[in-house]
Amino acid sequence: MNVIIYEPEISGHHKEYLQHIFNHFDMVSGNGTRIHFIVHPKFDAEKEVPGHLRINKSLFIHNLSEEETYWKNQSNNHIVRSEREWSILEKFCKKLNVTKVFINSINIFQYALGTGKAISSGIEISGILFMPYYRIDTTGTLYQKLNGSLERIKKYVKLKWMLRNPNIKNVFILNDEKATQALNKAFRSGNKFKVLPDPVFIYEDKQHTFELRKKYGIPPENKIALLFGALRAGKGVGETLRFFETDDNLPVTLLVIGKAYKNIENSMLSRIQAMQLKGKSVVVDNRYVESHEIYSIFKGSDMVMLLYTQPEGSSGVLGHAAYHNKFIISTGKGLLGDMVNKYGLGQTVDINNTKEVMGAVKKAMKEEKRINRSIDYCSVNSPEKFARTVTGVITN
Repeated sequence: MNVIIYEPEISGHHKEYLQHIFNHFDMVSGNGTRIHFIVHPKFDAEKEVPGHLRINKSLFIHNLSEEETYWKNQSNNHIVRSEREWSILEKFCKKLNVTKVFINSINIFQYALGTGKAISSGIEISGILFMPYYRIDTTGTLYQKLNGSLERIKKYVKLKWMLRNPNIKNVFILNDEKATQALNKAFRSGNKFKVLPDPVFIYEDKQHTFELRKKYGIPPENKIALLFGALRAGKGVGETLRFFETDDNLPVTLLVIGKAYKNIENSMLSRIQAMQLKGKSVVVDNRYVESHEIYSIFKGSDMVMLLYTQPEGSSGVLGHAAYHNKFIISTGKGLLGDMVNKYGLGQTVDINNTKEVMGAVKKAMKEEKRINRSIDYCSVNSPEKFARTVTGVITN
């Protein structure tokens, strides 16, 4: 039997998810199933896939062409983009004689999967749904309430449309038991929505470790507050900068590492430059980070900032911080707030309350040893459990 795991992106967690499956492929493969990975044009199998797997007759890598990637990404229209993604995936299914697919991010496919073409294809679909509507906040000002409610309705309609397709077998939600129960009830789908562990990424490469303070020239007397990841507005970039713009000169360096989205890049860099001119201790490294760098970045930090304005989904950054037992300062809302409080991973705050954020930062500066359940979080969200679940639904 031939099956497909479709992952056309390469940044951040997209590549990490593939690495988890590769790292545990020996224990999850078997029964004669051939797993075909459809990946980004720049995904380098020689570099990313362990040597013994490159000759494994159960694993095959297929790079999308640059033309296909450009074609599907050039439209900002959700419907057009969705149809193009499906067209590419369906082409591979026909070429490889595949009837089972796992899509690493099913969100963009929602419209196309509800169309007659996808329904009549008979292709069995499972995938990960990021940031479902269940956790969207509808409190706050009148504008915030209306905006949140409208976003919930939009996401509900997209999901209901997709679920017209009887070939949708499994829709996975990262880390969120409450959301899966609510969605199964709302759509009367039995057990179609399932929890998927958000894998804690562990990549300790002794040859590439480095001293974080030395690399970025951070004074030894300063604590390091880390803002990390694919930096976009919903991940609290503006909220974090606002706090450090107004702090009372705490001995803390804000270290911003990760590639900013184009729509906030210029404003983010301008604000950081202005802070530096005022004598604030802020360091920025605006680029995509290599996997082998992540270990040293988190090991050398003292606290991790998660002041997300869109906290309804899980976060790989939380997993990195938990693995290194770093103090997390997070919004108290959404799934992020629930996870931080449940496992005692740090302190949750009102991201718009400077005094609360200040109190959390001061607490993080003082605490050397904490009683928490970071080990439990990492165990529940192990890469092996993630890999077993993903491959299990398409190989059984």
